[in-house]
Amino acid sequence: MEERHGIHWDELVTEDFIRNSGPPIYFVRGGRDTVCTPSVERALLNKAPEGSGGLQVARVPHEVLFLVFNELKESSLKWFHHTMGVL
Repeated sequence: MEERHGIHWDELVTEDFIRNSGPPIYFVRGGRDTVCTPSVERALLNKAPEGSGGLQVARVPHEVLFLVFNELKESSLKWFHHTMGVL
């Protein structure tokens, strides 16, 4: 990572990375998420760049969110198009 992108591992601490990311961030969390709880999501959104947002997937724990990403495609693309004018 350091060689390819010039980023040091200690710079990837979640809150620091979010605070300095630049463009808005799209967060996805599960409704049964024990890693990214609602309070954690609020704290991260407070540190995120203006325009950041997210989506909560009902009844899904954090560990299996990747299994439903395909179902989130349309709503995610709408967010990116509306927020960043892309796609």
